[in-house]
Amino acid sequence: MVKRKTSRKRNLAQRASFLMWRRDERGSVGTITAIFLTVLIGFAGLVIDMGHLFVVRSNLQNVADSASLAAASSLGYGPDEARNQAQLIAHKHAVDGTLVTLALADIELGTWDKETKTFTVLDPAQEQNADSVRVTAQRTLTRDNPVPLFFMPILGRDTSDVGAISVATRAGDCMGGIIGETRITLNSSATTDSYNSDSGPYSAASAGDNGDVCSCGDIELNSSAVVNGDAHAGPGHSVTMNSSAYVTGSTSSSGSCPVLPDVELGDIATINDNGNIGLTDDGNSPFPSGPYALELSSSDGLTLPGGEYYFTSVALNSGATLRVEGPTVMYVTGTFAVNSSGIMNTGQNPADLVVMISSTGDVQLNSSVNFYGVIYAPNAHVVNNSGVEFYGSIMAEEVTLNSSVQVHYDEAVSDLAFLDGMEVASSGTASSTLVR
Repeated sequence: MVKRKTSRKRNLAQRASFLMWRRDERGSVGTITAIFLTVLIGFAGLVIDMGHLFVVRSNLQNVADSASLAAASSLGYGPDEARNQAQLIAHKHAVDGTLVTLALADIELGTWDKETKTFTVLDPAQEQNADSVRVTAQRTLTRDNPVPLFFMPILGRDTSDVGAISVATRAGDCMGGIIGETRITLNSSATTDSYNSDSGPYSAASAGDNGDVCSCGDIELNSSAVVNGDAHAGPGHSVTMNSSAYVTGSTSSSGSCPVLPDVELGDIATINDNGNIGLTDDGNSPFPSGPYALELSSSDGLTLPGGEYYFTSVALNSGATLRVEGPTVMYVTGTFAVNSSGIMNTGQNPADLVVMISSTGDVQLNSSVNFYGVIYAPNAHVVNNSGVEFYGSIMAEEVTLNSSVQVHYDEAVSDLAFLDGMEVASSGTASSTLVR
């Protein structure tokens, strides 16, 4: 009897202990759950706030880019006007619901070293010699306009400072139909002139004389080559004319150099419109050598809907035809060659086709090619041979025109802004180029 009572007491004690353990366990789970939810909410808030700050910074970068370009374009009117234009442009933009105001200290005038890619601020007494402008657009606590945060106040952070910096250099008169940073050569009766496709198709009878050529280096014209426009060599360099070659406009140095930023590929290799490319007119794959190596031959044709495309190489041969429908940008990381009457852009609107080439090899247009578009190849040598007729604009490290090549600069492409703010300007129009 004693043993049974002892056993019962032991069972009651064990049950009480178990119930207490259950209550403790439930309390622990509740504590852990609360901590986990707090951390989860904190991470979610951090992601949302960081995304918001990223958008604000991107918008501030756009403001800084626009303001620096406007200021650099106005340097010819003096430092005060350059700063005034930067402030006017910036104040037209609202970022996160607040108009952007630039202080005078946010607008620095200086010089840009292309080789080292550095900006040097000039003393106020030397600002008349400035060729570049650096603009800082910012929202900070010290300016009483920081960016408010949504969730981080839970962790004690109510606002954040955000800023963006942009440098633009003045291009001056050194713009036009052909830009070759290091050198431009015209041989064998090569010619340049201009027209405006907004007013109608090109006509030799009404062609203009804004077919300017511009370089930081030398410009050489040989064998009856003609530039119907200005030829501006870089400071310390010259324009040479041999064997009946001539320039209809000025051959004086513009005092400045064109600065062509590198092609920024970004995520174009993975985010592009290549999925919209179908089979060729003859039912062939346009990529016989690989998924991004565009190749057309034997009088075949291909239509590209308007969009952005990524290619490791482009080859058009034997009368191939490439048609673009609407504004199209082609990014090319390797070779680019159009041969034997290949026709680019049969819509004949140069503004509809921009070819951005990041490679360093030669860009070849050969054998009676008719090309309508803009070629931008800041690290490549663009060579046109054998009766090529080019309508649009060429910008490259070096440009060579041979064998009766004709370049007709389309002044309508002056409205394009296909490089982070770079503007292609017609003759006599002040313009500027983003360099950082």
